[in-house]
Amino acid sequence: MQLLTKTVSIQQVIAAIVLPLLLCIAIIIWYQLEIDYQDDRNDYLADSVDEMDEKISSLRQLNQLKSDLLERQHIISLVGSAVNYGPVHVLGDVSRNAPQGLSIDSIHLRGGDLRLTGKAADNVKIGLFRDAMISQSYLSMKSKGDLEIRSDQGALNFVLDLQLSKNKVSQE
Repeated sequence: MQLLTKTVSIQQVIAAIVLPLLLCIAIIIWYQLEIDYQDDRNDYLADSVDEMDEKISSLRQLNQLKSDLLERQHIISLVGSAVNYGPVHVLGDVSRNAPQGLSIDSIHLRGGDLRLTGKAADNVKIGLFRDAMISQSYLSMKSKGDLEIRSDQGALNFVLDLQLSKNKVSQE
């Protein structure tokens, strides 16, 4: 009987030691699996954050490029809205409308103001030239006193001041 009680007591001791030990091992394994899962999740989130940082950087570069392009577009629209091809019209119309016996000495275009100076054989040629120039849709007289004529050694010197109209030039 004693042997039986020793066996039972050994089994009880083993059970008392092994079962809590197995339970501890199971708990440690379960927690280690949780820690491994959390580590994997943290790695995934860190990779996602890095990927988002790259996308944010790319978006910032695109926004900078967009603002640069909008600034260029604004400058282009300012240049395009200015009377930038008015001089081409003016030179072409001056050469087409100047009658025989009238010569142009200088053409000054500053902003929307155009000043033509020259010489003519008589007042009729100056009047025809002025009428032809103000008949252009983009030119007008600034005021009635914008044509000045002076006689100099048999020729008439004239100064004609005209106004460019931006809206009319840009429509052509």
